[in-house]
Amino acid sequence: MVRAKIIASIVQNIVKAKSKSSFKLSNVDLQDYPEPDPSQSYLLYIHIPFCKSFCSYCSFYKVSYEHELTRNYFSALQEDIKRAHKKGYKFHGVYLGGGTPTIVPEMVAETIDLLRSLYDIKEVSCEANPDIDETIINLLKDKVDRLSIGVQSFQDNFLDRSKRLAKYGGAEKLQENLAKAIEHFDIVNIDMIFNFYKQTKQELLD
Repeated sequence: MVRAKIIASIVQNIVKAKSKSSFKLSNVDLQDYPEPDPSQSYLLYIHIPFCKSFCSYCSFYKVSYEHELTRNYFSALQEDIKRAHKKGYKFHGVYLGGGTPTIVPEMVAETIDLLRSLYDIKEVSCEANPDIDETIINLLKDKVDRLSIGVQSFQDNFLDRSKRLAKYGGAEKLQENLAKAIEHFDIVNIDMIFNFYKQTKQELLD
């Protein structure tokens, strides 16, 4: 345990040092978006940072879900989307990541409707946890073209170690939820993790 903490600390310090030397960052007082290139069409990434609980392996920016905070975030986000449209941006695709975008599927659906009303959107991709239910499916099935589901593993021992077994169920439950999603979305992909502690290549293949 002590050895693992020492190794983790060394790796963290190396990453910090490499990041500092690789990225030349400076503060910018940006009051508005930069002007878009009118000849370009852009892909929009929207980050939904809210999670009801945090997964130990996740390094993405996230905050604990609170209904009022989430509602205010989406309200500000939608105003930002309108501002980008007025500025002249053209978005041909949208990717909603997180966090957990499907934590508030009704707000996601409303935001996608706004985007499609303003831009010529060809494809909408959205990340989701594997707790796909009828509410999520009904709200998003006609709005999302590609659903990316964070399954991570179909082996209960690894799900248990990463504290996902109690949250989302075992392999059988995951497969049931995936089967429902596949019926309603054009593209469904699943995220899998390799490099769980002591996980073998064969276990990943299985």
